Amino acid sequence: MLKNSLDSYIVTSRVRLARNLTGYPFVPKLSVRDADHLVREASAALEMKDFRTYRLRDEADRSVEALKERHLVSSALIRNRDVSAIALGPDARTSVMLVEEDHLRIQCILEGLELERAYEEASEIDDDLSLKLRFAYHEKYGFLTSCPTNLGTGMRASVMMFLPGLNLTGGISELAGGSTLPNMTFRGVYGEGTDAEGFLYQLSNRSTLGLSESEIVRNVKESIDTIARLEERARERLLEENRTALTDRIFRAWGLLTNSYVMPAPECAGHLSFVKLGVCLDLIRLRDARLPDRLTVECRPATLDEEEGEDPDVARARKLREELGSARLS
Repeated sequence: MLKNSLDSYIVTSRVRLARNLTGYPFVPKLSVRDADHLVREASAALEMKDFRTYRLRDEADRSVEALKERHLVSSALIRNRDVSAIALGPDARTSVMLVEEDHLRIQCILEGLELERAYEEASEIDDDLSLKLRFAYHEKYGFLTSCPTNLGTGMRASVMMFLPGLNLTGGISELAGGSTLPNMTFRGVYGEGTDAEGFLYQLSNRSTLGLSESEIVRNVKESIDTIARLEERARERLLEENRTALTDRIFRAWGLLTNSYVMPAPECAGHLSFVKLGVCLDLIRLRDARLPDRLTVECRPATLDEEEGEDPDVARARKLREELGSARLS
Protein backbone atom coordinates (compact mmCIF):
# COMPACT_ATOMS: atom_id res chain seq x y z
CA MET A 1 0.00 0.00 0.00
CA LEU A 2 1.30 3.45 -0.91
CA LYS A 3 -1.11 5.66 1.04
CA ASN A 4 0.61 8.15 3.37
CA SER A 5 4.04 6.95 2.23
CA LEU A 6 6.75 8.77 0.30
CA ASP A 7 6.44 5.92 -2.20
CA SER A 8 3.09 7.54 -3.02
CA TYR A 9 5.04 10.45 -4.51
CA ILE A 10 8.43 8.97 -5.55
CA VAL A 11 8.74 6.51 -8.43
CA THR A 12 12.51 6.30 -8.87
CA SER A 13 15.74 7.90 -7.66
CA ARG A 14 18.71 8.58 -9.90
CA VAL A 15 22.24 9.83 -9.30
CA ARG A 16 24.38 10.83 -12.27
CA LEU A 17 28.06 11.76 -12.23
CA ALA A 18 29.55 13.75 -15.12
CA ARG A 19 33.19 13.02 -15.90
CA ASN A 20 35.63 13.98 -18.66
CA LEU A 21 39.01 12.48 -19.51
CA THR A 22 42.24 14.39 -19.79
CA GLY A 23 43.86 14.39 -23.23
CA TYR A 24 40.57 14.79 -25.12
CA PRO A 25 38.61 17.94 -26.08
CA PHE A 26 35.15 18.34 -24.59
CA VAL A 27 32.41 16.64 -26.60
CA PRO A 28 31.44 19.67 -28.75
CA LYS A 29 35.04 19.75 -30.10
CA LEU A 30 35.59 15.99 -30.12
CA SER A 31 36.52 14.51 -33.51
CA VAL A 32 35.07 11.21 -34.70
CA ARG A 33 38.50 9.61 -34.38
CA ASP A 34 39.00 10.86 -30.81
CA ALA A 35 35.47 9.82 -29.86
CA ASP A 36 36.11 6.31 -31.15
CA HIS A 37 39.35 6.07 -29.18
CA LEU A 38 37.67 7.43 -26.05
CA VAL A 39 34.87 4.87 -26.23
CA ARG A 40 37.38 2.05 -26.61
CA GLU A 41 39.43 3.31 -23.65
CA ALA A 42 36.41 3.72 -21.38
CA SER A 43 34.92 0.38 -22.47
CA ALA A 44 38.11 -1.42 -21.56
CA ALA A 45 38.06 0.15 -18.10
CA LEU A 46 34.39 -0.79 -17.63
CA GLU A 47 35.01 -4.44 -18.43
CA MET A 48 36.38 -4.94 -14.92
CA LYS A 49 32.89 -4.08 -13.61
CA ASP A 50 31.26 -6.56 -16.03
CA PHE A 51 29.70 -3.75 -18.09
CA ARG A 52 28.80 -4.46 -21.71
CA THR A 53 29.22 -1.59 -24.15
CA TYR A 54 26.92 -1.01 -27.14
CA ARG A 55 27.62 1.50 -29.91
CA LEU A 56 24.37 3.28 -30.67
CA ARG A 57 25.15 3.38 -34.38
CA ASP A 58 25.11 -0.44 -34.42
CA GLU A 59 21.77 -0.78 -32.63
CA ALA A 60 18.30 -0.82 -34.22
CA ASP A 61 16.18 2.30 -33.83
CA ARG A 62 13.64 0.44 -31.71
CA SER A 63 16.33 -0.84 -29.34
CA VAL A 64 17.70 2.66 -28.86
CA GLU A 65 14.23 4.06 -28.25
CA ALA A 66 13.55 1.31 -25.69
CA LEU A 67 16.69 2.34 -23.81
CA LYS A 68 15.43 5.92 -23.79
CA GLU A 69 12.03 4.80 -22.49
CA ARG A 70 13.84 3.18 -19.56
CA HIS A 71 15.90 6.36 -18.99
CA LEU A 72 19.15 4.55 -19.74
CA VAL A 73 20.06 6.82 -22.65
CA SER A 74 19.29 10.49 -23.19
CA SER A 75 18.26 12.53 -26.20
CA ALA A 76 21.75 14.04 -26.24
CA LEU A 77 23.34 10.59 -26.45
CA ILE A 78 21.03 9.70 -29.34
CA ARG A 79 21.90 12.93 -31.15
CA ASN A 80 25.55 11.82 -30.97
CA ARG A 81 24.61 8.36 -32.22
CA ASP A 82 27.37 8.15 -34.81
CA VAL A 83 30.02 8.23 -32.07
CA SER A 84 28.25 7.56 -28.74
CA ALA A 85 27.76 4.36 -26.76
CA ILE A 86 26.01 3.00 -23.69
CA ALA A 87 27.68 0.65 -21.18
CA LEU A 88 25.14 -1.38 -19.19
CA GLY A 89 25.89 -2.92 -15.82
CA PRO A 90 24.97 -6.54 -15.03
CA ASP A 91 22.23 -5.53 -12.58
CA ALA A 92 20.39 -3.15 -14.98
CA ARG A 93 20.49 -0.47 -12.26
CA THR A 94 23.76 1.10 -13.32
CA SER A 95 24.93 2.39 -16.69
CA VAL A 96 27.48 4.74 -18.23
CA MET A 97 26.70 6.96 -21.21
CA LEU A 98 29.77 7.58 -23.35
CA VAL A 99 30.10 10.77 -25.45
CA GLU A 100 26.90 12.46 -24.31
CA GLU A 101 27.27 16.09 -23.18
CA ASP A 102 30.37 14.93 -21.28
CA HIS A 103 32.71 12.04 -22.03
CA LEU A 104 31.15 9.86 -19.31
CA ARG A 105 27.82 10.03 -17.53
CA ILE A 106 27.80 7.43 -14.73
CA GLN A 107 24.32 6.77 -13.40
CA CYS A 108 22.37 4.56 -11.03
CA ILE A 109 18.55 4.34 -11.01
CA LEU A 110 16.66 2.69 -8.14
CA GLU A 111 12.99 2.31 -7.23
CA GLY A 112 11.58 4.60 -4.55
CA LEU A 113 13.46 7.18 -2.50
CA GLU A 114 16.98 5.72 -2.52
CA LEU A 115 19.23 8.70 -3.28
CA GLU A 116 21.95 7.74 -0.78
CA ARG A 117 22.18 4.18 -2.08
CA ALA A 118 22.09 5.36 -5.70
CA TYR A 119 25.00 7.70 -4.95
CA GLU A 120 26.94 4.90 -3.25
CA GLU A 121 26.59 2.61 -6.26
CA ALA A 122 27.46 5.35 -8.78
CA SER A 123 30.39 6.48 -6.63
CA GLU A 124 31.78 2.94 -6.46
CA ILE A 125 31.87 2.80 -10.26
CA ASP A 126 33.46 6.26 -10.34
CA ASP A 127 36.17 5.22 -7.87
CA ASP A 128 36.98 2.04 -9.81
CA LEU A 129 37.16 3.90 -13.13
CA SER A 130 39.45 6.53 -11.64
CA LEU A 131 42.05 3.78 -11.17
CA LYS A 132 42.07 3.16 -14.93
CA LEU A 133 41.16 6.56 -16.41
CA ARG A 134 42.46 10.08 -15.80
CA PHE A 135 39.55 12.40 -15.05
CA ALA A 136 39.80 16.14 -15.75
CA TYR A 137 39.95 17.77 -12.29
CA HIS A 138 40.84 21.22 -10.95
CA GLU A 139 41.83 21.76 -7.32
CA LYS A 140 39.62 24.86 -7.04
CA TYR A 141 36.68 23.99 -9.29
CA GLY A 142 36.51 20.22 -8.93
CA PHE A 143 35.58 17.98 -11.85
CA LEU A 144 35.64 19.86 -15.15
CA THR A 145 32.53 19.54 -17.31
CA SER A 146 31.18 20.81 -20.63
CA CYS A 147 28.44 22.81 -18.88
CA PRO A 148 29.54 25.17 -16.06
CA THR A 149 26.49 24.22 -13.95
CA ASN A 150 27.99 20.74 -13.53
CA LEU A 151 31.35 21.94 -12.21
CA GLY A 152 32.37 20.66 -8.79
CA THR A 153 31.05 17.24 -7.93
CA GLY A 154 29.54 16.83 -11.41
CA MET A 155 26.60 15.24 -9.62
CA ARG A 156 22.89 15.40 -10.36
CA ALA A 157 20.58 13.80 -7.82
CA SER A 158 17.05 13.46 -9.16
CA VAL A 159 13.76 11.79 -8.39
CA MET A 160 10.81 10.96 -10.61
CA MET A 161 7.76 12.28 -8.80
CA PHE A 162 4.10 11.31 -9.27
CA LEU A 163 2.07 14.52 -8.84
CA PRO A 164 -1.53 14.07 -10.00
CA GLY A 165 -2.97 16.34 -7.30
CA LEU A 166 -0.86 19.35 -8.23
CA ASN A 167 -1.43 18.66 -11.91
CA LEU A 168 -5.22 18.41 -11.67
CA THR A 169 -5.56 21.41 -9.34
CA GLY A 170 -3.22 23.64 -11.37
CA GLY A 171 -0.53 23.90 -8.71
CA ILE A 172 2.10 22.36 -10.94
CA SER A 173 2.67 25.62 -12.86
CA GLU A 174 4.14 27.32 -9.81
CA LEU A 175 6.63 24.49 -9.30
CA ALA A 176 7.57 24.51 -12.96
CA GLY A 177 8.16 28.26 -12.78
CA GLY A 178 10.89 27.75 -10.19
CA SER A 179 9.66 30.25 -7.60
CA THR A 180 8.83 27.61 -4.97
CA LEU A 181 12.18 25.77 -5.19
CA PRO A 182 14.71 28.20 -6.75
CA ASN A 183 17.69 25.86 -6.30
CA MET A 184 15.98 22.92 -7.99
CA THR A 185 15.19 22.03 -11.59
CA PHE A 186 11.71 20.74 -12.37
CA ARG A 187 11.25 19.01 -15.74
CA GLY A 188 9.14 16.59 -17.73
CA VAL A 189 9.48 12.84 -17.75
CA TYR A 190 12.47 12.77 -20.14
CA GLY A 191 14.25 15.84 -18.84
CA GLU A 192 14.76 19.32 -20.25
CA GLY A 193 12.30 20.40 -22.91
CA THR A 194 9.95 17.44 -22.43
CA ASP A 195 6.41 17.20 -21.12
CA ALA A 196 4.98 15.27 -18.21
CA GLU A 197 3.62 11.80 -18.89
CA GLY A 198 1.12 10.22 -16.54
CA PHE A 199 1.62 13.03 -13.98
CA LEU A 200 5.37 12.22 -13.78
CA TYR A 201 7.97 14.97 -13.26
CA GLN A 202 11.72 15.04 -12.62
CA LEU A 203 13.14 17.04 -9.71
CA SER A 204 16.91 17.56 -9.49
CA ASN A 205 19.53 19.92 -8.07
CA ARG A 206 20.24 22.96 -10.22
CA SER A 207 24.01 23.31 -9.55
CA THR A 208 26.92 21.37 -8.08
CA LEU A 209 29.73 23.88 -7.57
CA GLY A 210 30.51 24.57 -3.91
CA LEU A 211 28.33 21.71 -2.66
CA SER A 212 29.34 18.28 -1.43
CA GLU A 213 27.53 15.13 -2.56
CA SER A 214 25.83 14.78 0.82
CA GLU A 215 24.65 18.41 0.70
CA ILE A 216 23.16 17.86 -2.76
CA VAL A 217 21.27 14.77 -1.57
CA ARG A 218 20.05 16.61 1.54
CA ASN A 219 18.82 19.60 -0.48
CA VAL A 220 16.92 17.37 -2.91
CA LYS A 221 15.30 15.42 -0.07
CA GLU A 222 14.22 18.66 1.63
CA SER A 223 12.65 19.76 -1.65
CA ILE A 224 10.88 16.39 -1.93
CA ASP A 225 9.35 16.93 1.50
CA THR A 226 8.07 20.35 0.43
CA ILE A 227 6.53 19.03 -2.78
CA ALA A 228 5.06 15.97 -1.02
CA ARG A 229 3.23 18.22 1.46
CA LEU A 230 1.86 20.34 -1.39
CA GLU A 231 0.80 17.21 -3.29
CA GLU A 232 -0.87 15.70 -0.22
CA ARG A 233 -2.96 18.84 0.28
CA ALA A 234 -3.84 18.87 -3.42
CA ARG A 235 -5.05 15.26 -3.26
CA GLU A 236 -7.12 16.06 -0.17
CA ARG A 237 -8.64 19.00 -2.02
CA LEU A 238 -9.53 16.78 -4.98
CA LEU A 239 -11.32 14.33 -2.69
CA GLU A 240 -13.14 17.07 -0.80
CA GLU A 241 -14.32 18.91 -3.91
CA ASN A 242 -14.64 16.16 -6.54
CA ARG A 243 -14.71 12.77 -4.77
CA THR A 244 -17.47 11.28 -6.92
CA ALA A 245 -16.00 12.46 -10.23
CA LEU A 246 -12.47 11.46 -9.24
CA THR A 247 -13.52 8.00 -8.05
CA ASP A 248 -15.49 7.50 -11.26
CA ARG A 249 -12.46 8.50 -13.37
CA ILE A 250 -10.23 6.06 -11.48
CA PHE A 251 -12.57 3.10 -11.87
CA ARG A 252 -13.35 3.90 -15.51
CA ALA A 253 -9.57 3.75 -16.11
CA TRP A 254 -9.42 0.40 -14.33
CA GLY A 255 -12.34 -0.92 -16.37
CA LEU A 256 -10.81 0.12 -19.68
CA LEU A 257 -7.39 -1.30 -18.84
CA THR A 258 -8.79 -4.67 -17.75
CA ASN A 259 -11.40 -5.10 -20.50
CA SER A 260 -10.16 -3.43 -23.69
CA TYR A 261 -9.11 -5.39 -26.78
CA VAL A 262 -7.18 -2.42 -28.23
CA MET A 263 -5.15 0.06 -26.13
CA PRO A 264 -3.07 2.83 -27.79
CA ALA A 265 0.07 3.91 -25.92
CA PRO A 266 -0.98 7.49 -25.01
CA GLU A 267 -4.34 6.29 -23.71
CA CYS A 268 -2.61 3.53 -21.74
CA ALA A 269 -0.30 5.96 -19.92
CA GLY A 270 -3.21 8.19 -18.95
CA HIS A 271 -5.33 5.34 -17.60
CA LEU A 272 -2.44 3.82 -15.65
CA SER A 273 -1.76 7.15 -13.98
CA PHE A 274 -5.32 7.24 -12.65
CA VAL A 275 -5.09 3.62 -11.48
CA LYS A 276 -1.90 4.54 -9.60
CA LEU A 277 -3.73 7.49 -8.06
CA GLY A 278 -6.45 5.06 -7.00
CA VAL A 279 -3.79 2.90 -5.31
CA CYS A 280 -2.30 5.94 -3.57
CA LEU A 281 -5.75 6.95 -2.27
CA ASP A 282 -6.47 3.36 -1.15
CA LEU A 283 -9.43 3.13 -3.54
CA ILE A 284 -7.78 0.24 -5.41
CA ARG A 285 -5.68 -2.38 -3.64
CA LEU A 286 -3.09 -4.36 -5.60
CA ARG A 287 -0.80 -7.21 -4.59
CA ASP A 288 2.08 -5.13 -5.96
CA ALA A 289 1.45 -1.43 -5.43
CA ARG A 290 4.21 -0.58 -7.93
CA LEU A 291 2.62 -2.56 -10.76
CA PRO A 292 1.23 0.58 -12.50
CA ASP A 293 4.76 2.06 -12.58
CA ARG A 294 6.21 -1.09 -14.11
CA LEU A 295 3.42 -1.39 -16.68
CA THR A 296 3.83 2.27 -17.65
CA VAL A 297 7.38 1.45 -18.80
CA GLU A 298 6.71 -2.02 -20.22
CA CYS A 299 3.78 -0.78 -22.32
CA ARG A 300 5.66 2.05 -24.01
CA PRO A 301 5.91 1.58 -27.79
CA ALA A 302 9.54 0.48 -28.11
CA THR A 303 9.69 -1.51 -24.87
CA LEU A 304 6.47 -3.45 -25.49
CA ASP A 305 7.14 -7.10 -26.31
CA GLU A 306 4.56 -8.20 -28.87
CA GLU A 307 4.40 -11.30 -31.03
CA GLU A 308 5.73 -10.98 -34.58
CA GLY A 309 3.20 -9.31 -36.84
CA GLU A 310 0.83 -8.52 -33.97
CA ASP A 311 -0.80 -5.10 -33.72
CA PRO A 312 1.04 -3.40 -30.83
CA ASP A 313 -2.17 -1.82 -29.51
CA VAL A 314 -3.74 -5.30 -29.33
CA ALA A 315 -0.62 -6.71 -27.64
CA ARG A 316 -0.63 -3.86 -25.12
CA ALA A 317 -4.28 -4.46 -24.27
CA ARG A 318 -3.65 -8.19 -23.80
CA LYS A 319 -0.70 -7.56 -21.49
CA LEU A 320 -2.74 -5.14 -19.38
CA ARG A 321 -5.66 -7.56 -19.08
CA GLU A 322 -3.36 -10.39 -18.04
CA GLU A 323 -1.24 -8.40 -15.56
CA LEU A 324 -3.97 -6.33 -13.93
CA GLY A 325 -6.68 -8.99 -14.04
CA SER A 326 -5.04 -11.07 -11.31
CA ALA A 327 -3.39 -8.22 -9.41
CA ARG A 328 -6.30 -6.70 -7.51
CA LEU A 329 -7.02 -7.61 -3.91
CA SER A 330 -10.65 -7.89 -2.83
